Amino acid sequence: MSSTKVEKFRHPSGDTLLTILGRTSGPLGDLVRAFPGPDDSDATDWLGDWFRTRITEYFNESTDAAPPQPASEEAEADVMQSAEQVAASVRLLSVRPYYFRGFRDTPEPIVFSDPLVVIDGSNSSGKTSLAEALEWLFTGKLLRRSRGDLGNPGELENCITNAFRPDGEDTWVEAVFEVDGHRRTTLRRELISDYGPASTAHCISRLVCDGNELDVEQESDLLDQLFAGVPPILMQHSLRLFVHDNPAKRREYFERLLRLNGLTALISKAAIGSAGIASFRSPTGGDAHAKWSRLKDGIVEPVSRRAIRTAEKSSGQKRRPALEKALVAIAAAEFGDAVQLGTAIGPARAIIETTQRKARQQNFPHLQDLRPRRVLDDATLELLSPEALHTYIAAVEAERERVDRARAAAATITDAQIAIATAFTQLEVAGLIAPAGTDAQVCPLCAYEEVPTLTRVRTDLIRGWAPLRDAVDRATQAQNKAVRTLTTRLANIRAAVNQLIPKGPAKEALAIAIESAPTSIAKAARAVQRDADRARAALNGVFSALEDWFAHPDGTPSQDDIASLTNRSRQVIDALDTIKDMSSRYAQSFAALEQAVGTAAKGDAQYDRRQTWLDLTNDIDSLDKDLAWEQAKAKAHTSLEAAREMLKGMRQAVLESRRREFSDGIAAVWRILREDVYSGFSHLHIPKPTGKGYPVRIEVKALLDDGSERREVDALRVFSESQVHVLGIAAFVTRSKLLGHRLLILDDPVQSMDEEHFKSFAGPLLSHLLDEGFQVVVLTHNDLFAREVSVAQCERDEYVSMRIGHDQAAGCYVEEGTRRLYERLTQAKKRIQRDKMGDAWKFVRFAVERLCVLAYKKHGPQDFDPVKLLDRSAESMIEDAVGGLLEERVAGGKARLKEILRMTAGGAHDTRLQGKTDCHRAIRDLYNFARVLEIRDGKNPDS
Repeated sequence: MSSTKVEKFRHPSGDTLLTILGRTSGPLGDLVRAFPGPDDSDATDWLGDWFRTRITEYFNESTDAAPPQPASEEAEADVMQSAEQVAASVRLLSVRPYYFRGFRDTPEPIVFSDPLVVIDGSNSSGKTSLAEALEWLFTGKLLRRSRGDLGNPGELENCITNAFRPDGEDTWVEAVFEVDGHRRTTLRRELISDYGPASTAHCISRLVCDGNELDVEQESDLLDQLFAGVPPILMQHSLRLFVHDNPAKRREYFERLLRLNGLTALISKAAIGSAGIASFRSPTGGDAHAKWSRLKDGIVEPVSRRAIRTAEKSSGQKRRPALEKALVAIAAAEFGDAVQLGTAIGPARAIIETTQRKARQQNFPHLQDLRPRRVLDDATLELLSPEALHTYIAAVEAERERVDRARAAAATITDAQIAIATAFTQLEVAGLIAPAGTDAQVCPLCAYEEVPTLTRVRTDLIRGWAPLRDAVDRATQAQNKAVRTLTTRLANIRAAVNQLIPKGPAKEALAIAIESAPTSIAKAARAVQRDADRARAALNGVFSALEDWFAHPDGTPSQDDIASLTNRSRQVIDALDTIKDMSSRYAQSFAALEQAVGTAAKGDAQYDRRQTWLDLTNDIDSLDKDLAWEQAKAKAHTSLEAAREMLKGMRQAVLESRRREFSDGIAAVWRILREDVYSGFSHLHIPKPTGKGYPVRIEVKALLDDGSERREVDALRVFSESQVHVLGIAAFVTRSKLLGHRLLILDDPVQSMDEEHFKSFAGPLLSHLLDEGFQVVVLTHNDLFAREVSVAQCERDEYVSMRIGHDQAAGCYVEEGTRRLYERLTQAKKRIQRDKMGDAWKFVRFAVERLCVLAYKKHGPQDFDPVKLLDRSAESMIEDAVGGLLEERVAGGKARLKEILRMTAGGAHDTRLQGKTDCHRAIRDLYNFARVLEIRDGKNPDS
C-alpha cells in the first residue's frame, strides 16, 4: 500500500484506534489493515493471508521483510486522545408520553427548557413512568425488564402500554431536543409489540426522527451521534449496578469510552499456535521437513546434534552443504555403519543403501531378484510409445516399396549387358568413345572402321544399364538399415519389458521362500508371482515370433521376411498398452512386497531411521527449501508476536489512561458529595488483562483510615448503602462528562442518603454540574430533598421546579412548579383567573413563607440553615427575623407583610375570604418586597 493510501486509510469497521494504528507503516500497520474488524474477523482467513505473505517475504529474502516497528509518537498521541468528546451537545426541550405506562392522553408536551429542572412527586405519582418514558425513547427497552435480576419477566408482561389504552390508540413517546445549540430534532418511538411473559421476550418498536422512520442501523447511528450510544439517564434501579456488578461487567459501563473492542479483538485473533503454524506447508509440500523432524527425534550423539543445529541456522547457499554435512554426521554417529565423518554424500548413501538391502534380504532373500530394473518413467514411456513404433514400421515399408520398384525397373538387365556397360564406361574414360550427346560414331571394337555403328540412341541405352542396377543396390541398403532400426527398437522394447517385469528366481526356489516367509510377506510375494506369470503369458507370443530377428540382426532378409516383420511389429503395437498396464501392476505388487519386507525389517529400530535418512539424501533440494521455509515461518511468527506485544502495550497504555480519567472523575464527584473520615472512595483499579480475550476487570477500591493506619480494600466490603449510591452517581456523572453529554437525567438519585448528603447534592454537586454546562433533570419523591434544591439554587434564574401527580381518571400529569417564589405567585394569579380564590390565597401564603426563608438566608447569619425554618410558621419568621429586615427597607413593610399573611387565612375558621383585588395587591406587594430584599428566586414574569 502506498504511503498516500496509508495516510488516508480508514478501517472498514470504523474503529478509531484501528484506523490510527492502520496508518502506521510496516508489518504492524499491515496487520491492522488486514484485520476486517471484530464482527467480521472469522469471515475470511485474513490472518492466514497476512502470515503467509510474511513467510513468503522472508523465504524470498525480500527487503520489505523488516520486523514490526512501534507506532510513531504522533500515532501514540492520537491513540491516547481517541476518546475525546464523542457525543453532540444535546439539550432536552420537551417530552410527551402517550399511553405509556401511567400516562394516558397527555394533551401537551412537558416542557424542559431550563438548565435545571426538578420534578418531585410522592410515591406512585408517575415519576418512574416519566423516567422510563425517556429511557424507552433512548434505548427501545426498559432495563428492569431486560435484566432478569431486576424484576420477574412474567410480572412485567405488557409493562409499556397503559392498561386503559382505548382500542385504536397507539403508545408512543416523543421528545424535542436542541442539538449543538441551533438545530431542533424530534424523536418519537412508537410501540409495535409489548413485552411478553417469557424471559427471552423483547419489546419491538420503531424510532422516527423528524418524521422519518429509521432502520436499525440508522437508529444506532443517530443515537451514537447524539449520545455516543449511551443514554444520558440514571435510573433508580440502575444507580447501584456499576458498584454491585462483578468486575468484568463493570467494564461494560465504560465500554463506549474504553473503545477497545476492535483492538482487543485484533489482539485476540492475531495469534497462531504450533498446530496453526504447521498448517502453512512449504511449496514442496513439506514431506522432506517431516522426515527430517522424525530423523531428529532419535538423535542422541552430540556431534549429530551440533551438525543439525548448524544446518538449521545456516541460510542461503550455505544451507545445502551444511545439510549434507549433517546427514553424513548422522550416518557416521548414529547408524554404526562404515560411513566416516567427511565422506561425500554420494558414497555415504551407497553404503546405507547396501545396509538396507541386506536387512531386507534377511527377511526375504529373493527380493532383489524380483525387483523391477526399470520404472515407467518418461524415457520408458517414450520407448513404449505406439506413435514412435508406427514411425519405424512406416519407414521399413516405404524402403521396401522402393526396393520393389527398383528391382522391377532393372528386371530386364542381364549380366552380359552389365559387362558391356562396364567395358563401355572404360572406353569412354579412355577417350575412345565420345561423350554423351554425340551423334553416331565408329565403335572402336568393330571391324567397320569408318562406319558409325554407335548411334546416339545406342550409347544412351548402354549408359542406362548400370544405374538401374545401382538403384537396386542403394534401395536394398536403405531397406536393410530401416529394418535394423526397427528390430533394434523392438529389441529395446523387449529388454525394457524384461526389466519392468524381471524373470525372477526359479519357481521352485521362490515357492520354498514363500512357504517359509511370514504371512504378510508371503501374501505379497504370491501377488508379485501371479502378476509376473500373467504378464509372461500375455506377452510371450508377442516377442517369440521375433526371436530370429533378435538372433540375426545383421542378416539379409527377403522381401517376404520384411513383410512378416512389419506385421509382427504391429502386433507389438497392439500389446504396448498391455505392457504398460502389466508393468504398472507388477511395480505396485513389488512395492507392496518391499513394504511388507521393510515392515518386517523394522524389528531393527535402525532400519526405519536409515530409510528416512536415505529418503532425505535422495531429495536434499526439497529439504533445503523446507528448512528455508521453516526459518521464514519462525521469523514470521516472531514478527507476529512482536506486533501483538506492541498492540497489547498500546492497549494497556490506553486502558491506564482511561482508568485515571474514570478514577479521577469519580473521586472529584465523591469529594463533592461526601467527606467520610473512616472509609471513602480511593480509586478504580484495573489489573493487567490476561486470559482468553484479554477481558478488562474494573475493581473499586476503598481507603480505610482508623487514625493510625490506612488500608486499601474492595469497596463492597465496607461501603454503606448510601456510599454505594454516591459511587453510582459519581460513576454516572464521570462517564457522562467523558462522553461529552450535555444532558443528565437523574431518577431519584438521593435514595439511601441522609439529610446531610441531600445538602451536598442539592448545593455543591448541582452547582458544579450546572457550571460545567450540563442541563440537569432531577426526578425525586423526597420532599425534603426537593426543598434543599429549591433553597440551594434559589439564586439561579434558569431553574424550574415541577410536580408530577396521578389522577384516577386522567392518569399521570406534570404541572408547573410551586417551589420557588415567583412560581408560587404565578400560580396564585392563574387561580385568580380561574376564580379559585381559596387556591389563590393558598399560593400567596406559600409565597410569603418562601419570601421569609430566602430573606433570612440572604441577610441572616452565614451559618443559617434555611431548611430548618421551613417547618416554622410564617408568623414567627416575620416576627423574629424577616419583619425587621423588611422594615429597614420599606416603611410599614413588616405590618403589610403580616396583613397579607392574615388575609391568606380567609376561608378557614369561618373567616371571610378576601376578594380578587386584595389578592392582586398582595401579589404586587410581594413582588416589590422581593425586589427591595434583593431576592432572586426564579424568573420574575413582570421584570
